[in-house]
Amino acid sequence: RVQQRLNDIQRLMAQPSLDTAEMVDRYDPDKQEWVTVEGGRSPSPEPQYDRTGKRTNTRDLRLRDKLQRERLALVEKLMTLQPNAANLAQFKFTSNQKKQNKIWVPVKEYPGYPFIGLILGPRGNTQKKLERETGARIVIRGKGSVKDGRRGFRGNDPSEDEDLHVLITADTQEQVDAASKVICELLQPKEDSENEWKRMQLRELAMIN
Repeated sequence: RVQQRLNDIQRLMAQPSLDTAEMVDRYDPDKQEWVTVEGGRSPSPEPQYDRTGKRTNTRDLRLRDKLQRERLALVEKLMTLQPNAANLAQFKFTSNQKKQNKIWVPVKEYPGYPFIGLILGPRGNTQKKLERETGARIVIRGKGSVKDGRRGFRGNDPSEDEDLHVLITADTQEQVDAASKVICELLQPKEDSENEWKRMQLRELAMIN
């Protein structure tokens, strides 16, 4: 069954588009078991876009990511069943590849808005809380993310020359999506009276002081 599914994945990945593809039976890498998807399609998440307006989580991209994760999990499973299969060894370490999402901070459109402060929170507590709850690593990168005098602490990071952005990294796409959803909410400018995040942070700051 494992080998047959690997063949199916290879056939699917070769298709120019997966927008209409359906997968009824597949191997779930997180549950490590075979699952059946009713109707062959999972519910679609809210659309996400990059700074140019291009959607970054189309069905084709999401399905290819799932297929790649499933493929790596099946290869590892097959290696346990056939430990001497030398042709599978090249895939042994690729399953540790992290998932990422880069979300641009609209500082040019909203100059002076405290995006960084909202994401970090008092003493970095908001950032730490989001990382604990989503399981993703959340960092701010790009121009303006650190003071000029501290740029050397990160070495020659090419991302420091990019526009200000939030880089989200996690083991699974689900973790990345969960963190991305909250970050996108924080990056929507609101009046102080309507910004629940800021009110929470002000209450926390009052308790700290």
